[in-house]
Amino acid sequence: PVGPQLVPLVVFLAAIPVIVFLSFAAGWIVWRSIAVGWETEVFLQYGDGLPPYAEVYLPNLRAQQPYDISAHLVVPASESNVVLGNFMTSLTLSTLSNQTLVSVRRPAIILPPSSNPLSFLYNKPGTINIQIPLLYSFVPGTTRLNAQVELGRRDQWKTIGNGEGREVSVISALLRGVVIHKGLRQAPLLPLTIGLISRFPLVSASAAAATFLWISFIVLASCMLPAI
Repeated sequence: PVGPQLVPLVVFLAAIPVIVFLSFAAGWIVWRSIAVGWETEVFLQYGDGLPPYAEVYLPNLRAQQPYDISAHLVVPASESNVVLGNFMTSLTLSTLSNQTLVSVRRPAIILPPSSNPLSFLYNKPGTINIQIPLLYSFVPGTTRLNAQVELGRRDQWKTIGNGEGREVSVISALLRGVVIHKGLRQAPLLPLTIGLISRFPLVSASAAAATFLWISFIVLASCMLPAI
């Protein structure tokens, strides 16, 4: 009879959409699990008798993923900013239980606006962009961190000039973390795999979905086709 032979065929055809859906889900899970870069806006506090400061909560991190962390400032191209000279940018990263993991201070300086006629391509008129590298290949060890940022000089420039207190004027500030892709030059298989996945997230997610689809289809076919 034809009826008993059609049942496995119907089950086989009905299972195909389920397998396709699960394959897309596998690719999406891989995509979501891949470490990516992040940035968070920093709202500096002024007028508290301290150099401008802020405390921010960093986005979800990958605990064992190394990051290069830097501060990005957009400041007015004003004479008062340019004449300040060197100032410090401080960053302290701590866990939610207030355990300090790392604390760094890096010098920076605001230079006069570029006379390059093409400078408007990377700077808005009347502003200067500053990038301050803070940490290299930092491994957080946890997925959630607090960041304390301080900008300026703790002497507020009172030890130089006429002794008046001064501060850096800032339009906007960002903390940015860039994923460090490792693995291509390393021998162990696991670091190599992690490095390739983080370097090519879309390809990795697509490969995961295609692999899941192919294996599932082969398993389903090997189980169903003999009964048809």
